[in-house]
Amino acid sequence: MPNVTGCHVVPLTCPDQDHLQVTNALAKLGHYAVITVGPSFGGALVASAGPGAGVGCNAVSFFVCAALMRGIAAPPPDRAPQRFVTNLAEGWSLVRATPPLISLRAFVIVCVAVGAGVFAATHPALAIPIAVSVGIAGLLIKVIGD
Repeated sequence: MPNVTGCHVVPLTCPDQDHLQVTNALAKLGHYAVITVGPSFGGALVASAGPGAGVGCNAVSFFVCAALMRGIAAPPPDRAPQRFVTNLAEGWSLVRATPPLISLRAFVIVCVAVGAGVFAATHPALAIPIAVSVGIAGLLIKVIGD
């Protein structure tokens, strides 16, 4: 499920619910800008300063995000906290009562399983030939090791 927490955080940052659509649009704009620019920046950083710098910048970005999120006040819960098993049973009863959710969940499980299996089986076999074809085999071998 992409950006599940964002669905709940964005409304908390928008005090006026009339502007929620604009807030969502700005959040998505930032999200897609980072997706567009991030890999280029990361690749340039790893190529110039090494993989340790890339991992370090990634770690620092998580701390920056955590610091920025401290300013968002969570609303009080709608109901008293319950045990995990109680929540699990309540959620499962909702899924059983909604047949399309069962079909959707089964489809997602199959897609993830097939996708993970195909990726796991082909990724090592495809990484080096693709790297050789674009001329970065040495860099790839240096980053992932022998």
